[in-house]
Amino acid sequence: MQASFVAWYNFARKHEALKGKTPAMASGLTDHVWTIKELIENAATL
Repeated sequence: MQASFVAWYNFARKHEALKGKTPAMASGLTDHVWTIKELIENAATL
């Protein structure tokens, strides 16, 4: 459950301090905000 929150927080939640980017976008891990569907699909592959 905690891992799901961490993934959502870093990949799907836009942050005001990062000017609308997610932490994953700011660090160069992804180029877009992930949808919940993407989070679930990627969690299933791990």
